Amino acid sequence: VVRGLRGNSLYHVMAQRFDAYRRRVVRPFFDRIFGRLDRQVVLVDLLSHLARDGFGMPMLDDELGDLQQAMRLGRSWLPRQIRPTVEKVLYARTKADLVPDDQHDALLQRMRAAVGQSHETARFRGAETRVMTLAALAATREVTAEDRPGRRYVAGRHSDGNAYMHDPGDLANAPATGAGSAQGSNDLFAVERFLPPADIGRHAPWPHKRLDRAIEFLLGDDLA
Repeated sequence: VVRGLRGNSLYHVMAQRFDAYRRRVVRPFFDRIFGRLDRQVVLVDLLSHLARDGFGMPMLDDELGDLQQAMRLGRSWLPRQIRPTVEKVLYARTKADLVPDDQHDALLQRMRAAVGQSHETARFRGAETRVMTLAALAATREVTAEDRPGRRYVAGRHSDGNAYMHDPGDLANAPATGAGSAQGSNDLFAVERFLPPADIGRHAPWPHKRLDRAIEFLLGDDLA
């Protein structure tokens, strides 16, 4: 509260309007949409954070915790139709196709560390949880550079439309707490933007990374 301001000050007028917005717009929207969910997917663009020296990663877990405080987590003894609750939470690290498969274990460990507290809170409140890395549409394929045997890269159509092979660097050593250069760039790890493969068609299966496992976890029990 700001002291010394009259009740008709601009500050108080704006505060009253914001409170009215929360009551009349935000709360009804939340109750109408989010209040009916029984599955929750938390998508985290972890690679972009790591490529920018990890700035923002220390705040991620707190932000997810605040979000989940507003959700009804855990199974209820009441039927789902009467009181919906979020019974399953999937924490998914997106864009897994931007790093080779041999770095996915390190990526998964980074993801678990990034959502650790909110993950444990969801489990404590009775929700079934899973942490994974995935790509709904894999835009790259893996290749091995001829000049560096055993080193795996990703290749595909770059955002400029040309064929491109990219070495993202060493994910295991990428800083996660903003401990990089003063310019906010990471010399140890970098990601590139790729376009979807040119040869995918409307009626053909799209290449992906573990999207089937995500669907199985979230909807498998309902589809059985």
